[in-house]
Amino acid sequence: MQYVFGDCALDTQRYELRRGGVRIPLRRKVFQVLVYFIEQRDRVISRDEVLAQVWPDQYVGEETLTSCVKAVRRAV
Repeated sequence: MQYVFGDCALDTQRYELRRGGVRIPLRRKVFQVLVYFIEQRDRVISRDEVLAQVWPDQYVGEETLTSCVKAVRRAV
């Protein structure tokens, strides 16, 4: 699936984000968080929901999610 927003293009099949035509490298979990945010763009999602979707059956601290969200913001 491809999503285009602003000057960004996200290709979920190629696991690739491009901004202004330039590939932006993302860590795997950062990419997964970005994809989840885009897929759920029409509604508010909770921190717990993101953790359950991206890190199922794992304990992840608040800082890990915060770090991923910051990386998503920097990327787009």
